[in-house]
Amino acid sequence: SKFPDDVVGLVFIDQPPDEWFDYIRTTHSPEDVAKFNKIFDPDQTDFYTGTGKEELRMYEHNAGLMKNLKIPPHIPVRMLTSVKYEEMQKERGYQPEDMIVWAEMQAEVLNGVSDAKQIITEKSGHFLQSTEPELVINAVKELVDIYRNAKSE
Repeated sequence: SKFPDDVVGLVFIDQPPDEWFDYIRTTHSPEDVAKFNKIFDPDQTDFYTGTGKEELRMYEHNAGLMKNLKIPPHIPVRMLTSVKYEEMQKERGYQPEDMIVWAEMQAEVLNGVSDAKQIITEKSGHFLQSTEPELVINAVKELVDIYRNAKSE
């Protein structure tokens, strides 16, 4: 948001929506919230240590800073979204229907962007860059092509 003229495109790789923590903590059973907090609450987790815990501490703060920022409409965006429900999500207190909410929340980031696409996969879990790297590669290539074509006009 500080340097929109220096950004020629954005690729989001299964980005956690800014409201995700609030959504889980306000809509799920106490048992599911406890599972979620065991992973994502820096004061309760043993899953992360060191810089991982610090990243968790900063995540909610940073999400709050990002809530009111909008992507400038002229910057093309590709949102890669995994909706695969697997054991990892279950262990974190997610329900199968949460994957729909996850995709909808990610899509909201694209509002107002003139060249925005959401690419949804059911083949990969959250780390789709490892299991379907071609999705990431193709999204980056597409944005590079858009930039090159705009420069040549």
